[in-house]
Amino acid sequence: SIAEAIIENTLNALGIAGKIKLWLQQVEFSLKLKIKYADLELEPMIQMIRNNNDEWALLEHALEFLETAALKSSKHVVVFFDEFGELHSADERIIKTFRSVLQLHKHVSCLFAGSQETLMTKIFVEQSGAFYRFGNLVWLKEFERSEVIELLEDMKLDFATIDKIISLFGCHPYYTSRIIKDIMLQPIYGTSVEYLEEYINQVLILEENAYLELQTEKIKARNNALDVFTNIALGIDPYSLGLSKQVVYNVLKNLEISGFISKADKSKYVVTDPLLKLYFS
Repeated sequence: SIAEAIIENTLNALGIAGKIKLWLQQVEFSLKLKIKYADLELEPMIQMIRNNNDEWALLEHALEFLETAALKSSKHVVVFFDEFGELHSADERIIKTFRSVLQLHKHVSCLFAGSQETLMTKIFVEQSGAFYRFGNLVWLKEFERSEVIELLEDMKLDFATIDKIISLFGCHPYYTSRIIKDIMLQPIYGTSVEYLEEYINQVLILEENAYLELQTEKIKARNNALDVFTNIALGIDPYSLGLSKQVVYNVLKNLEISGFISKADKSKYVVTDPLLKLYFS
């Protein structure tokens, strides 16, 4: 599925949109492909997708296809891979295949993003990671509190509203930017604390609902994780659930590795996503 997505998006970028499904449905298509798209060498990849006989070879072909597309279009191609850390959980061989192919590209640049900091660290920061010293690292940290206050003051928000925004979202880069943008587009939201709460419930949580439900399902996948996470979101000691200390410890470590929680100090965990915290509390 990763290989197919890469191939399909690359074809779309070349202006050959929506063709894969059509080609897979056709019985005789090889000759036409060879004639019309000879320089792209599409036929072997389409055959691999159709026959489903060698997924690893298909992934290599798909990644090599990025360089082919760059040469075909005479452009430097930039590819964005989101939630890249999840591939490490699926199969480390996938990550190694990415590295072995992409390091040979001369006309392709890649951006790898991931919300699971521990997994991204394993891939890009640790010396044993497949992408160690592969490129430049960008750490997305919270905005400076003074900068956020200044921005919100310039928007004529009252002090109580500014204080509420910062206390709820902690200068989180995505949510702070999102709130500022939405307030600018919809001035009614943010003029007071009451309107801010209405905005959070009726706009922010509603529009991010699919994401919040997906995160909830990921948490539920591990036994007892939902109860432990809920307690942390509510500021309640997870060890008060009545579970064994070892069970709680294991769940906490799993939630931390997955990026859902982080340690605020030696003994206290906090939810990393402020909107997810609000959703649970």
